[in-house]
Amino acid sequence: MIDSKIRSVQSAIEYEVSESEIRSDIRKVTSQEIKITDKFGKTFDGETLDISEAGIGFKSNGLFQFHDFVQVEPIDSTSKPNDSLFNRLKVVRIEQAEEGFYYGCKSFS
Repeated sequence: MIDSKIRSVQSAIEYEVSESEIRSDIRKVTSQEIKITDKFGKTFDGETLDISEAGIGFKSNGLFQFHDFVQVEPIDSTSKPNDSLFNRLKVVRIEQAEEGFYYGCKSFS
């Protein structure tokens, strides 16, 4: 009984991951310093890993949860990102990294 529950939970987790990993947009590899603001208004430093029309990947020492909404802004004031992409991002992927976490976020404009 317990084994079947564990398998069900594992299957649900794998389904959630596989759904978030489906990418139809081409991602541009990039490395740009950013400021990430969480739902409480607290800010964290980070660095972009990749950007596409659908979302962004970044690394940060901030602690965000699945389905949290965050806002990302470039630290370099000469950069002008697509405002609609960076204003409302939903965390859909989290991976442990040596110095913090890697996050994947989907744009919700």
